[in-house]
Amino acid sequence: MKKILFALLCLSSLTFYYSCLEDACEGVTCENGGTCVEGVCDCINGYSGIFCETAPIDPCDLVNCGSNGNCVNGACECSDGYSGVNCEVAPDPCGTVNCLNGGSCINGACNCINGYSGVNCEIPPDPCGNLNCQNGGTCVDGTCNCINGYTGVNCEIAPDPCANVECFNGGTCIDGTCNCIDGFTGVNCEIPPVDPCANVVCENGGSCALNQNGEVVCDCPEGFYGANCELIECFIVDCPLNSTCVDDGTGSCECNPGYEPRDLGNGDFDCGNLSRDKFLGNYLGEDICQVLGESDAYETTIEGTDEDLTALIFNNFGGYDVQVIAFIESPTNFSIPKQDFEDIGISIEGVTFGSINLDLSTTPVSVSYRVTLLDDGSGDECDMILFKE
Repeated sequence: MKKILFALLCLSSLTFYYSCLEDACEGVTCENGGTCVEGVCDCINGYSGIFCETAPIDPCDLVNCGSNGNCVNGACECSDGYSGVNCEVAPDPCGTVNCLNGGSCINGACNCINGYSGVNCEIPPDPCGNLNCQNGGTCVDGTCNCINGYTGVNCEIAPDPCANVECFNGGTCIDGTCNCIDGFTGVNCEIPPVDPCANVVCENGGSCALNQNGEVVCDCPEGFYGANCELIECFIVDCPLNSTCVDDGTGSCECNPGYEPRDLGNGDFDCGNLSRDKFLGNYLGEDICQVLGESDAYETTIEGTDEDLTALIFNNFGGYDVQVIAFIESPTNFSIPKQDFEDIGISIEGVTFGSINLDLSTTPVSVSYRVTLLDDGSGDECDMILFKE
């Protein structure tokens, strides 16, 4: 038709006929992939119209397959077992399910009975499924096989722990163990009691006994204490003259400050000697100082005082015109505290303990001291040696 129309148009005018013969497709635009042939559009893919402008009609436009199918060439192809013109018929969930042993299908799943299980109720029931075998028992064919003397449907009954236990000497079995009395011991109370005091030694007249807790103790007489009554209270100790009991449990006595032991013969001692007495007397002194060097010999005396039996007074100490006070620390040692002598501008202080041998005929008195100038703090350290005249 299109070609006839085009030919008529060309023949209607001789001038137009010649122009047609020259290019029939000039000015013709074919849409949607169509091509011009001799001034006429040749359409594809179902398009139509003079210029292929009319779209084809889709056979699935009026078909609704829903969500359970897809339209193909105007017809629904259903999925997942759905059927019907529009895939509107749902599949039967139990259509392919085979439930065995009396089971029934509900919503596509087997509901099993009589203990059967499995997807198709194909698994028979476990005869031990409802049994709880305790205390090491094991289930065999629906029955608990108990061990170690346990009994009961579930091996829950414990054996009697005292069934094979024999307790002697009045002992009784409790939970499989003998509870012994009257001092008997042993697994079966077969060992007779032992004297708890057999190996206990209580000194100073103490006696062995059991306290309220059943513990072995020494009952000590008055004035004694300790695990074996070996320690002595000072209130029963009679110390000799000028001495005091040492509170350390030994019952020993020590001389009071300023006194030292005196031998009374026959192994007896008291504290009748004044420690200072052996220091008293006249001495010839010599000092060696680190800075000043060796001093000249000088005379000095050591005196006591009634106000303090431990005090010693050094006259002309170190050759200086001063009196220095020392204090006895032990029978052979004394200390010199710091003392200022402003009239001659010095201070004197013992550096270490002064000492004296009990036998002054063999060993002199010796003391180290420091002498310091009061105005500038400079000084010297000296060693003093005193020979008794």
